Amino acid sequence: MGIVHGDLQPGNLLFSLSSRGVKSLSGRDLSHDARLLQGTGPEDISEPVRRFDGKQDLWAPKYLSLNKPLAEFSEITSDFTLKLSDLGGELIVGGKVTTSQDIWSFGCLVFEFLTGTPLFAIWKSPWCDEHEADDDHLLQLSEILGPLPSFLLSRWARSNIYFNANGENIKNYIGVLPEGYSENDDRFTFLNLEDSFGEGKPAHIRPEEQKEIIALLRYILQYDQKLRPSAAELLRHPWFERQQDE
Repeated sequence: MGIVHGDLQPGNLLFSLSSRGVKSLSGRDLSHDARLLQGTGPEDISEPVRRFDGKQDLWAPKYLSLNKPLAEFSEITSDFTLKLSDLGGELIVGGKVTTSQDIWSFGCLVFEFLTGTPLFAIWKSPWCDEHEADDDHLLQLSEILGPLPSFLLSRWARSNIYFNANGENIKNYIGVLPEGYSENDDRFTFLNLEDSFGEGKPAHIRPEEQKEIIALLRYILQYDQKLRPSAAELLRHPWFERQQDE
């Protein structure tokens, strides 16, 4: 049908608590902050919901929660993590949105669900502008998945800051090098996909399955969106077929 979700990430997925091994939780544990539920003023909820014909509606909610910023309930510091893993490299450099973006996002979700950590995490500080956040994302792609192809480098207007004419990385940090840091500092480097998965994988995943999962992630997370599998193709992959059987 050509429908693109566009925001496939953990916060937009619904799980059954019983299927996730949660035996019992109190209502308080399952609720949002009480201030969000009750509101702190009349701006938090709508006027009472009424039918246009004046009749009583037994199914409609009495009130609707209005769109409310969550800044007052969040602690945002200079190392706030902006999750951009749902963006494939082509979108960062102005490519078109297609269903292959959801496939990319799904690959990132598979990694995150199995390891407990996101594959990509963009550090966005108050002094980091939008272009530098994109630069950081593309640099992470290069380190984690491998060298960026020429079609991405050619469309990345600032690529000459980080790569030479041969596509070789010449700078792996954003902005000015902080005092006390060197260009070879480990804090500017990321493990590749294989090593990162190897460090974070659950203990029950054996070496053979580990190789299969990494190959699956490589199959999904291809720079060329035309080469990424469809959802139907993924469902026929042996690893996913076994999960359904189990």
